[in-house]
Amino acid sequence: MAQPSRYSWRDWVPVITAFVMLAGMLLTAGGILNQVKDHERRLSILEQKRDAVDDKLNVIDVRTARIEGKIETLMPDSKRGQSQ
Repeated sequence: MAQPSRYSWRDWVPVITAFVMLAGMLLTAGGILNQVKDHERRLSILEQKRDAVDDKLNVIDVRTARIEGKIETLMPDSKRGQSQ
């Protein structure tokens, strides 16, 4: 019987295919992880902006309440009944 000499390139096709598929999966997973990190960064920026706007609105509410209180104390009782 003749002994087969070396492996031909066709014998390595399944192994090469498996490595290429594994590399593709790793690259895809890396891309997805980068997208997740980017979305997380964007969301944190939006949350910080929202918190800043909420703080500004709270300051405006407090100032408005103070102004309303001062107006009520300065307004005579007779005009209070007419405005309501």
